[in-house]
Amino acid sequence: MTKPKHYKYGDVREDGYIFLKYYQGRTSATLEHWMNPESWHRAKRKRAADIAKWRQDNPDKHLRRRRAYREKHAELQRIFKKENPELRLMHSAQRRALIRGTDSENGQMVRDIYRMRDRVSKCTGLEWHVDHIKPLSKGGPHHHGNLQVIPATINLRKGSK
Repeated sequence: MTKPKHYKYGDVREDGYIFLKYYQGRTSATLEHWMNPESWHRAKRKRAADIAKWRQDNPDKHLRRRRAYREKHAELQRIFKKENPELRLMHSAQRRALIRGTDSENGQMVRDIYRMRDRVSKCTGLEWHVDHIKPLSKGGPHHHGNLQVIPATINLRKGSK
């Protein structure tokens, strides 16, 4: 006898319907609630709007919940950051780029430069960095034309000059 598949929120069937939740039927049987994609996306947008309104109406409760979540998951976050420094660096660069108003069209080229850095580091056995030719702190863009792959020792020596 095969074990029935346990669906998760957002799973998609072959016919395109999207899983929402399990619920108890009238006969105590556990039933599955599936939605067509159009209804799913409409409900998702409505839920997001309801959450945004609640956050706006209850800023103190929202802040308390965010703090409690951060405190509860602080150790997991520290472990993840320690084990994935390259993701953290890339995320920080993306955030700074968004703050500076950089468009996302160059995103693929920028990711390719970070992948090149990883390949060069692996091949040479030395640590390499993606460097901004004109530093972000001096108004330089997070754009593929302003990036170069250089040895970490050189990058750390030059700072934001």
